[in-house]
Amino acid sequence: MENVDLLEFTGMPERVISVLKGIEIDIPETDLNRSLFFYGPSGSGKTIRAATTLAQSLFKVLDISHVREMLRPNSYEYIGDRTPWFAKQYIFTRVPDLLLKIKSTYNKIPNQYQKEIEKDIIDLYSNASLLVLDDLGTELTTDWAYFTLYLIVDNRYNNMLPTIFTSNFSLEQLVGKFVDERLVSRIMEMCTKKGVRRIGGKDKVNYRLEIYKGEK
Repeated sequence: MENVDLLEFTGMPERVISVLKGIEIDIPETDLNRSLFFYGPSGSGKTIRAATTLAQSLFKVLDISHVREMLRPNSYEYIGDRTPWFAKQYIFTRVPDLLLKIKSTYNKIPNQYQKEIEKDIIDLYSNASLLVLDDLGTELTTDWAYFTLYLIVDNRYNNMLPTIFTSNFSLEQLVGKFVDERLVSRIMEMCTKKGVRRIGGKDKVNYRLEIYKGEK
C-alpha cells in the first residue's frame, strides 16, 4: 500500500504500518466510512483489516501531493510542528491506550483543569470523522472505564459517525463481560448485522502477521 507513512499521524502503531507496507487488501466500497465490528482470535488479521479500512477511507479524501507539501520543510506550505488536520479526523487507537490517556491526566494536571482536559480528549474521539477502536473487551474492568468508553461510542452513535471496532470476543461474549448491555447495543445498532464480521483462517493477512512475528 502506498502512502502508508502518512498513517503515523492517525495514531496507528508502527507495527501495523509496517505490515500495511507489504500487503494489499481490497476493501469493498460499501465498507468505507461505515461502522464495522471485526472479531476473532488473536493474530487473525482484525487489526490489519480495520487499519486498511481506515487508510483507504482517509486516502479517498486526502490530496496526497498537497499533504506532502505541507510536511516538506522547504515548501512554502510547510506547517512545521503543527499536526495535519486529518490527524484529528481519522484516528486509530487501542482502547486500553485511550483509557490510559484519559486517566493519566488525573495525576499530571491540577484538579481545576482535569474535567476540562478529560472533556477535550473525549470530544476529540467522539467527533472524529472515522475512529478505529482496537482491542475492545479486555480492559473494561471498572465502571469508570466502561462508562467513559460508552460515552464516546454513544456520542458517535447519536451523530451517526462511523466507528470500526476490533475484539477477540463476539458481541454475545462481550455482553457477559460488561456491567450492562448498553455498549453492545449501541455497537449492534451502529454496525447492523452486515457490519459484524468474524475474521479468521489462513488468509494472506494472517500469513503476513505470522511472518512479522517470526522476524521479531
